[in-house]
Amino acid sequence: MFTEVKSVTDAAVQVRFRQLLAEKEVRENTRFKLTEVARQARMSRQALYAWLDGSIRSVPLETLPQ
Repeated sequence: MFTEVKSVTDAAVQVRFRQLLAEKEVRENTRFKLTEVARQARMSRQALYAWLDGSIRSVPLETLPQ
């Protein structure tokens, strides 16, 4: 049960991330590359892609930049 709820939450976060990125692209009239998003988030491109395709389920908060 907990795993099912967690995966639904992960999917919701990923969908919201993509919505926010799309809104920012429309607002700024540009197309963002995920490589640039990863750089600005100070995470590896591989980690971002893995998170978006569901390979990783969570990111420890201490690894995120302040």
